[in-house]
Amino acid sequence: MSATGFERIAAGLYRRNGLIYARVREDGKRSWRGTGTDNIVTARKLLKKWREEQVLKVHGIETQEAALNRNRLTVAKILADYVKAGCPTKKMQPKSPSTVRNETMSLNPVRRHFGERAAVTLKLADCDAYRDWRNAGGYTITRIRKDGEEVTIRTRGGDRGVDLELTTLSNALTLAVRRGELKANPLAGRTAYTLADTVRHCREVAPTPEGLAKILRWLRNSPVPDVADLVAFLAFSGLRIGEALP
Repeated sequence: MSATGFERIAAGLYRRNGLIYARVREDGKRSWRGTGTDNIVTARKLLKKWREEQVLKVHGIETQEAALNRNRLTVAKILADYVKAGCPTKKMQPKSPSTVRNETMSLNPVRRHFGERAAVTLKLADCDAYRDWRNAGGYTITRIRKDGEEVTIRTRGGDRGVDLELTTLSNALTLAVRRGELKANPLAGRTAYTLADTVRHCREVAPTPEGLAKILRWLRNSPVPDVADLVAFLAFSGLRIGEALP
């Protein structure tokens, strides 16, 4: 028995505390892998399977287990990993806090629509279906009014919003490809729905500071003075309405 407590019982197999461990080489380094059994026949089968997987990996051939894991990988898991990673750029650089916040918000309807789908099954045609779903008010949110009553609101992203949401989804898929979880981004090559000549920047229609002050005074004297607070918050934060309301 070695100093580590492993007793050799067969080629590549050792026993410790009643269970059998295999001595294998992973990525060029020797390591221990527990078989979870005390049956030497089962342990030999596992050792053979692990060694075959390593040979395939060395020659760049995907193992059956890796293929199964890829086919099980859901969009929800990819989105969660993307957010956990901080929504990095394609070059793995950090984005600004405001961009991360906007991307995190834009993933809410994407998660609702695609969440349980296997990522490998996504197709460009799914983008068209998502656009139809969003613009028909398929994504709903629940808010609580001042009187305590819950109100369900249908939201519509519009083509500009849909493009931003699908771009964020594509960014998350790109990260999964980089990590080796997907072979390719199924949404690569997607064309935008928004026409360039119909896009106006908010600065083109934004009021002047003096005009904003007049709007706020008018709203505070109206039957809905709370709206003035929202307008002021939007002006100072730069958020969209859907981002600011929560």
